[in-house]
Amino acid sequence: VKSLPAFRGFPQRVYTEGIHSNPLVNFKGNKATPIKYRYDYATGAHTSGTLIDALRYWVCEYFQLADDLEVREIVEGYSSEILLKMRNKLIPINNVGFGVSQILPIIFSTLLSTKNDCLIIDEAEIHLHPAMQSKLADFFAQMAALEKRVILETHSEYLINNLVLLLTNNPNLKKSVKMYWTKMEEDGSKVEEIKYDSMGYFTNAPKGFVEEQRNTAEKMAAVRLSK
Repeated sequence: VKSLPAFRGFPQRVYTEGIHSNPLVNFKGNKATPIKYRYDYATGAHTSGTLIDALRYWVCEYFQLADDLEVREIVEGYSSEILLKMRNKLIPINNVGFGVSQILPIIFSTLLSTKNDCLIIDEAEIHLHPAMQSKLADFFAQMAALEKRVILETHSEYLINNLVLLLTNNPNLKKSVKMYWTKMEEDGSKVEEIKYDSMGYFTNAPKGFVEEQRNTAEKMAAVRLSK
């Protein structure tokens, strides 16, 4: 991975299924490491615990992907396997939905990262239903507030809208979370900071982002009125 000019000097980790090394490999060496894994927007306080505490909170309690989880080392220091406990059965993540098996390594890598790392995550929301995409906004916002560096590329309207909601309700987050549009123009792509008013309405959204949602709502309203 070539270093981005703005982030040279920061170690960069990229996880893509089937291309880069599995971030779960080093679970055993880090499972007892104390980390900050939860941020309270109201007080600015954080919750600390072990890596397994953090995984259980986010995977089981918050995202509700399983009742419990277990991580086993298949080959010590080389290969680890996450098992999700569902209805009293332990199920390997490769036997559950692809969205779940994709998001778990992302949660793991983000929790384990430090403020000197820079994680680059491409479309974390793929294969996740809308409610889960919305929850991802809260996860990444809390991680940013805990000084974790993440560059997140997304096409998810749910994720973006919920980040705006969090930023509107918690102005202190604006120090940790920055959002940008990438717009295609005649001379190439242009990066522009996302702007919105005090009510959370976008003021510089790219063509088709806000309009499409409004157009669909208006068409649906017309159908309902006709009935």
